Amino acid sequence: MYKVNLDGSISCETAEEALKLQRLMLQRQSPQRNSAAMPAINGQSIARQFLEKLRPHDGKEVDSAQLAKIVGAETRSGVGPKLRHLRAALEHESISLDSYLRGHKSARGTMTWTVKLPQGDLPFPEKTKD
Repeated sequence: MYKVNLDGSISCETAEEALKLQRLMLQRQSPQRNSAAMPAINGQSIARQFLEKLRPHDGKEVDSAQLAKIVGAETRSGVGPKLRHLRAALEHESISLDSYLRGHKSARGTMTWTVKLPQGDLPFPEKTKD
C-alpha cells in the first residue's frame, strides 16, 4: 500500500512496495516516450534536412559559429542543445550522428567538428506526408 503526501511525494510501507510502484510507473511512461513520431517539415524528416545542410561541408572542419548556422542555433552556446535534439532525431531514423559529425577540441580549447557524409544518396529514404 502506498500513500501520496500533500507535497506530491509518495510513501510506501516496504521496499518491495516501492519497487513495485516504480516498475508500474516506468511501464506506463515507456510507450509514450518511444511512440512519439519525429516531426517532419515540408515532408522531410528533421534528420534528413540536417544531413542535407551538412553536405556542402563534407570533408571539412567547421567551428562552433559555422555549426550554429547549420543547426539553426542563435549562438555558439546553442549548438549543444541543437545537437542533442538532432542526435535523437537521427537515432529515431536508426542513424548515428557520430558517423557524420565528429567533434574535437583544438589545442587552444575551441571546439571544431569534422563532417563526413557518404557519397551518393543519404542513408534513408525520402519521407513524405500522406
